[in-house]
Amino acid sequence: MMGKKICLLAVMALFSLLCLSDSKAEEEYVFVNKWPEELLGLRGPNKIAVDSSGYVYVADTYNHRIQKFTSSGDYVAKWGTGGSGDGQFDEPCGIAVDNSGYVYVADTRNNRIQKFTSSRDYVTQWGSWGYGNGQFYYPQGIALDSTGYVYVADTYNHRIQVFLPKSAVLYSIDLGKGWNSVSLPVSPINNALTSVMSSVVGKYRSVWALDPMSKNWMKYIAEGDPSHNSLNTMDSGIGYLVYMSDPGVLIIMQGTEPDHNVGLKAGLNIVGYPSMTSRSPQNALAGMPQGTTIYGYDGEKWLSYTIGGPNFFNDLNLLEPGHGYYIYIEQDWVWTVSP
Repeated sequence: MMGKKICLLAVMALFSLLCLSDSKAEEEYVFVNKWPEELLGLRGPNKIAVDSSGYVYVADTYNHRIQKFTSSGDYVAKWGTGGSGDGQFDEPCGIAVDNSGYVYVADTRNNRIQKFTSSRDYVTQWGSWGYGNGQFYYPQGIALDSTGYVYVADTYNHRIQVFLPKSAVLYSIDLGKGWNSVSLPVSPINNALTSVMSSVVGKYRSVWALDPMSKNWMKYIAEGDPSHNSLNTMDSGIGYLVYMSDPGVLIIMQGTEPDHNVGLKAGLNIVGYPSMTSRSPQNALAGMPQGTTIYGYDGEKWLSYTIGGPNFFNDLNLLEPGHGYYIYIEQDWVWTVSP
């Protein structure tokens, strides 16, 4: 009997320890301070944001304004009045601050986003009421990531919209449903495939490339087992086959100057066009061996150009940034593309 009691007590003690361990795993929060309404004049404050210096921005919704405070609640500044002009608001709900200190406001009932400097100066705005791309129906939330993307909770359109400043977009490529042949006109700062393809995430199923040296296919399957993916980066000079389940726009972000020398092996090569300048094939392939043929796809049919071939067979008239190409050559070669 004594042995059973000891065993029971041991089980109870172990259970108590497990419960104590679980409770410690849940972090608790304690009240520290509050900023009373009677001191700040807030009416229906909604979202808040904090900048890198610790200043707190509040969407003072029913006062149709933004207020700025120190982290201890001391008043610093305010801006905005009711209205639809630049710098005016109609029940702003969402607010965010980027790494440079710019303040973005979801001006909810005006169905737009407004951007300001940290000194309250108006910069720009976008959006209007509606259901199309870039239009809003009472947007109430906004967030930014470290690469410059702006995410807007388009509340009554039941969706999230994603934006980039035009200055951050170096090049964009329309990708149709099905297979697309693409390349990068610059060397991306972050060459991870998932980063390069982030503007069409959820719309592409797979990305393929032909290793220029081994001639083996490399692949990335978006929803497959990551351990089976042999293609995890994307660089200029290489052509990629992208299969899209839905149309989308591949946005090429700012990058560095690419290597303009593309290594070719005898036979068929799938290559990129590492240049931001469109050129005729006669110009782009100048100095390459006779009989070299380049193939491109215009979204409907394949086109080709053969060096020294009859003009009536040459229907590829332009090499363009962002497009991938097939090159057949009878000897190893280095194709040098002018910037």
